[in-house]
Amino acid sequence: MKIAVLGAGATGSILAAHLKKSGEDVVLMARGRRAAFLQEHGITVKGLSEFSVSCPVVTDPGSVEDADLLLVTVKTYDTASALEGLHHMKLSAAISVQNGVIKNDQLSAVFGRDKTLGGAFFSSGEVDADGSVRFTLNQCFYVGEPAGGISRRVAEIVKVLEKSGIKAQASDSIQSIEWSKFISWLGMMSLSVLTRMETHKFLSHPETALICARMMKESATVAKHLGIELEDRPPFPIRSILPTPTQMIRFNHPYFSEPVSKTGVVRK
Repeated sequence: MKIAVLGAGATGSILAAHLKKSGEDVVLMARGRRAAFLQEHGITVKGLSEFSVSCPVVTDPGSVEDADLLLVTVKTYDTASALEGLHHMKLSAAISVQNGVIKNDQLSAVFGRDKTLGGAFFSSGEVDADGSVRFTLNQCFYVGEPAGGISRRVAEIVKVLEKSGIKAQASDSIQSIEWSKFISWLGMMSLSVLTRMETHKFLSHPETALICARMMKESATVAKHLGIELEDRPPFPIRSILPTPTQMIRFNHPYFSEPVSKTGVVRK
C-alpha cells in the first residue's frame, strides 16, 4: 500500500517507521530540522519496539502526487496550514489520528467526504533528545467509515496496520469512539494544564476530580444533541461516568488506585 504520513512528530514517526519496516511504500512529509535529521539518520524507535529504518522524507508536500492512504499526524492547530499544500493529491482514503471533532470536516473540505475515514489512535510516544522516538503505548488504532459500517477499504487498512505491529481494529461506530475519546481527554487535559499535576493526582483529589467530571458531562451534552452515543474505552469509561452520580465504579487502569464515583470523586 502506498502511504503518505503528514507530520514527523512522535506519532507520525512511529506509524511511518512501523509501516515502512513491514514493507509498505511509505513517504513521510516533514519540515525544518526534524526533516533534515530524519533524512540523514532515518527513524529509530525505542520502547515497545526496538529498530531503525530508513524512510523517504520530503519537505515539499507538492512533490507527493498520490497515495492509497494519507495519515495526518500533525498537531491539531497546524491542520489547516498543513493541508493547504495537499489539494492536488489523489487519494483513496485519508485519516486523521488527532483528537477533536472537526478533523474529519477539515479532511473532507480538502479531499472530499468520500475519501475521509474516521480514526482514533489510542497510543502514546515521545521524541527523545537524541531524535529517536519512544513508543510507550500501543493500545489500538480504530478505523471506520464516518457513516457507519465496515467497508473493504477499512478492513484493508486495518490489515496493513496490524501487519506492521500497530494494533488496529475496524469499527462500525467510529464517530462514537472519536467523541468518547475527545470528551474524556477534554476534561483531563484542561485540568492537567491548569493544575500542572500528574493525572492520577488530580483525578484522586475530590475537588479537581469533580471539576473534571463536570467538564466531561457538559461537553457530552453536545454529543447527545447530535445523536452520538458515547462508549466506554480505556483509560476512561466515559459512558459509565456520566449518567448517574451515585453508583460506584473502579477504573481498570494504572492511573487509578482507589474507588472513584461516577462524578470522579474519591470515596473514603
